[in-house]
Amino acid sequence: MLLAALVAVIIPLIFLLLVRRLDLYASGSFRAVLICMGWGIVAFLAAYQVNNLFLRVVSYSLLVTLVAPIVEEVLKSLVLVYYLRGVDHTRCARRSAER
Repeated sequence: MLLAALVAVIIPLIFLLLVRRLDLYASGSFRAVLICMGWGIVAFLAAYQVNNLFLRVVSYSLLVTLVAPIVEEVLKSLVLVYYLRGVDHTRCARRSAER
């Protein structure tokens, strides 16, 4: 149990460090990365509630194979849509071409 908890914490931390180090979108804002990570947790919890509602209407097998992945991905993408509206994509493309 302790090993599972350690792995569950270490892997996201490594991911956050890589995102910070690489800064792929040249946003320069680690705060935005943390907000997106936090939103992923909120989206998971919201998806759990929505999926419980759908479970009353559809079968379990349909829920886990079709409905749940769509619900969770749509909820997770909402904050990304908000942040990517303000990103200068030409700057991102130029930075990628320089590498």
